[in-house]
Amino acid sequence: MTTTRKKSSASKKRTSSNPSSGKKAASRRKKTLKADRSASRGLSLEILILTVMAVCVLLFISNLGIGGIVGNAVSTFFFGLFGVIAYLFPFVLFFGMTFWIANASNPLVERKLWGAAGTYVFFFFFF
Repeated sequence: MTTTRKKSSASKKRTSSNPSSGKKAASRRKKTLKADRSASRGLSLEILILTVMAVCVLLFISNLGIGGIVGNAVSTFFFGLFGVIAYLFPFVLFFGMTFWIANASNPLVERKLWGAAGTYVFFFFFF
């Protein structure tokens, strides 16, 4: 009769866990870092949009003449620069910035914005 001996757990050679488990952990860490970066990028873009909106509201208030001394100076500057089209400048600035931020991955966005700025300049020559 032959007896087979069972290897005890103490005699088994232990290596580190599965070699691919280290790769999986590194992959998970990279995914978490990417998620954190995209979340912080999204937050910074929202802050940028809100800042631009606040500046545009202040520009519009100054164009209406209810911005005080500083608003009056800003209004005089923009009316000297753009003329009557200065009333539209805060809106053009805000929508241009939000369009640029929303389409940042589009390679044609810069070209489109330069075209819109050129059109705006063209119109303020006539008004």
